[in-house]
Amino acid sequence: MKSIYTSLVFISALLVSVQACKPQKTVTISKTDCSATYTKDIAPIINKYCAGSCHSATKKAYGVDLSNYEMVKEEAMKKRFMGSIKHEGLYPHMPKKGAKLSDSTISVINCWIEGGYKQ
Repeated sequence: MKSIYTSLVFISALLVSVQACKPQKTVTISKTDCSATYTKDIAPIINKYCAGSCHSATKKAYGVDLSNYEMVKEEAMKKRFMGSIKHEGLYPHMPKKGAKLSDSTISVINCWIEGGYKQ
């Protein structure tokens, strides 16, 4: 009886170790999996941090107007848009008079861009 129990423990341990050595599946999200839309997700962020203060239709700081979907999309297609938001390189850090946006907020913006600028 003891040898059966020992064999079962050995086999169980062997199975667990074999399973642990198998490559794990990697979950990737395709660009089309992003559910962020301009109206629901991006406009509130842009209005709060960008268009409400410096990048309105009347102020246009740095010549950038982020007052509507078309203007935001046009700017988001430029490398400097995410570079500024992420505080990368020599891009002007945005928002200029505030702290860098949270990583989760930046992820939503990036998701929207990579998802095809859904309105």
